[in-house]
Amino acid sequence: MLIAIGAIAAVILGWAVWYQTSGQYEHVPERIVGMKVADAKAKLEGAGMTVRVGPKQFSDRVRKDQVVKSDPPAGARIAKGDTVTLTPSKGRMPREVPDVTGKSVEDATGDLRGKGFTVGRTSREPSQTVGKGDVIRTDPKGGAEQSPDVPVDLVVSTGMSMPGLVGTNGDEAANKLRAMGLDVKVDKEDPGDRQPNTVLRQDPAQGTGVSRGDSVHLVVTDRKCAFNAGPVHIGCDDGDRGQNASVPVPNTVGQNVKDARQALRSSGFKVKETGWGGDTVRFQNPGGGEAPRGSTVTIVRGP
Repeated sequence: MLIAIGAIAAVILGWAVWYQTSGQYEHVPERIVGMKVADAKAKLEGAGMTVRVGPKQFSDRVRKDQVVKSDPPAGARIAKGDTVTLTPSKGRMPREVPDVTGKSVEDATGDLRGKGFTVGRTSREPSQTVGKGDVIRTDPKGGAEQSPDVPVDLVVSTGMSMPGLVGTNGDEAANKLRAMGLDVKVDKEDPGDRQPNTVLRQDPAQGTGVSRGDSVHLVVTDRKCAFNAGPVHIGCDDGDRGQNASVPVPNTVGQNVKDARQALRSSGFKVKETGWGGDTVRFQNPGGGEAPRGSTVTIVRGP
């Protein structure tokens, strides 16, 4: 009888020692890192643990929405009912988005992929400065930092769009079109009782897609001048001060030097060229606004 009681006591004591040292504890699973957060949470709760999901953090080793780490860490001993905090991944560490403005969609996509990014949504809009099929801008813009797990959106040019010029000043309208690299033909029409030097009609119509070098046509009310010969206007009824009249200066920066020269001379200006190498206008003085007809505009060429 005593032997039986002793055996029972030994079993009870052994169980008590086991419970105090191991029985009341669980271990955080070794492979919790890299699991989807929802799966890790279900596994821990199934083992009798309380789970808290903490703030996300970036990681180059663990994919977005998977477990980066746990607290206590994987393999640690924990009492049943205690809390395990899981940290989800926000994705890979942010890096600089390359500037692909002005590049073709194919080249821009290649540059972005070369830096680990993917292309997201592509939208299109007209541009007076960026050629058809080239990138106007990205979201986020070049130079900003973003995780490669978030796509980069592209805005692509559909080309230049013919502006609405009817009712505007004839000189300003023609210069604006020349600054776009367009070949401008201007026909004059007797103003009658209408404002002189005003655009009556345009071809093509507003919003029509145009490309550099295309021919466009304006019909403008004529000035009534005592003397009117090319760039020389004397005794006009629209306030023109003859040879010294101020007229809009086309901004030709970024254009081919030949096109810039033609646009400026067609607007009544003399052209002085400086710089070396390349065939693109990199600087112009004056760069816009108005200047006396017949005055000199300096353009600086470069690569």
